[in-house]
Amino acid sequence: MPGLAAVVLVTVGYFAVLSTIPVNSTHPVFGAPSNHYIKVIDSKNGPIFVTTSTKGAKKNIEPTYKPIIHARVGELISLHIINEDHDKHNLNLDEFNVHTNDIGYFGTQSITFVADKAGQFYFHCTLHPEMTGSITIE
Repeated sequence: MPGLAAVVLVTVGYFAVLSTIPVNSTHPVFGAPSNHYIKVIDSKNGPIFVTTSTKGAKKNIEPTYKPIIHARVGELISLHIINEDHDKHNLNLDEFNVHTNDIGYFGTQSITFVADKAGQFYFHCTLHPEMTGSITIE
């Protein structure tokens, strides 16, 4: 019985460490990420990305086309995608190897990555190319 407990403990530990590896890294990164929530909603002109952040005290969701996220080089970032549209959507940020699955109605997915280069980078939905936004890293 102690052997089984050890195997379970090692397995849980292994997957816990794997969960700390960002999608664009090969080693664990420990620390609190900045969390950015990206909703997909339907607007009168079709589906759009809407963003909000837990950074700071300001938390608002204002529907905007092509939202912009700001970050610093070296920052650990978690994107939390929530689909509130009836169509499937995904989010892709190619320069950081961020690619979600096709997310159905009220589906969610979270992806963590390290902002390891400066510049302005664009994210998009491959199913609806008009849906875009950007992340500016300084």
